[in-house]
Amino acid sequence: MPRTPFLLLFALLSAISVQAEDVAVGREKFKVYCMSCHQFEMGPQMVAPPIFAVKNHYLQVHPEKVDFVRSVKTWVPAPTIEKSLMPGAVRRFNLMPPLALPEEDLEAIATFLYEANLREPGWYHEHYRQEHGAYPSTSQ
Repeated sequence: MPRTPFLLLFALLSAISVQAEDVAVGREKFKVYCMSCHQFEMGPQMVAPPIFAVKNHYLQVHPEKVDFVRSVKTWVPAPTIEKSLMPGAVRRFNLMPPLALPEEDLEAIATFLYEANLREPGWYHEHYRQEHGAYPSTSQ
């Protein structure tokens, strides 16, 4: 039996395992650095948009993983009104403060956000329609 298919399968399984580990690390970093402001659901104590809405807006502009991750990594340490993808959120919550996070933490968090299967809140379609018009069919 040739060894090449086995080696390819092993490499693929190793890559999947590493990606799952990266997503798990990113989830933990998100909980530490981001979740106190960007919660999963809207609530009376919200100080920033829920993370589902953030991910949704980023995916619309940056549907490819590499662009999505790069954009999040660029935004977090130096947010500006001009670069904001969520002007309504800036009006409601103000501009987020810059966060000086290590590069590897930013990478892990952005990767987690891209890969995470976040549950869409029931209110989101109507909110989006009121703020932006028709809800895009390409959103996650």
